[in-house]
Amino acid sequence: IAEEHGDTAHQAEILNMEHYFHARIGDLRSALQCARRCRAIAETSDDLMVKALAHAMLGRALQVTGDLAGSRAELDSLMRIFSQSHRGPALLSYDPHYHSYIALARTLWLQGYPTQALELTRQGVEASKAMGHPAALALVSAGAASIFLLADDLDAAQYHTDLSLSHAEAN
Repeated sequence: IAEEHGDTAHQAEILNMEHYFHARIGDLRSALQCARRCRAIAETSDDLMVKALAHAMLGRALQVTGDLAGSRAELDSLMRIFSQSHRGPALLSYDPHYHSYIALARTLWLQGYPTQALELTRQGVEASKAMGHPAALALVSAGAASIFLLADDLDAAQYHTDLSLSHAEAN
């Protein structure tokens, strides 16, 4: 229906849900296909939310399939959108901004830039706190904990794990 009506926002939303489904069951190839379809739709759209979601989705999909350079390019493009808009756009309560700090930090870590990765992780947590979205902060904090574990900073990993759990339980 969304395709028939040229509704790129709803097409992107549906592909995002399908992407997450495939990623969570371990079908990374199908998740990547959804992300690429969303990116193609974004190329035809003037909607900033659609473009942001497409960059976020493809950046994460490329990361988990091993294309770190492609992942970084997509996530860097997403961060440029955020720097221009000063806030992440939201689709169906999903803001690609929340996960993208952590996804880009993980890509930077895997590419051999630990200092940049840790700084971006801290920025992501602070940005999520400032947005005041408890579920997003819980997710970003959990992701941050994983980055701090890579850095062998067990105190920061514990802090962010506790922060994630407390926000998840409270909300």
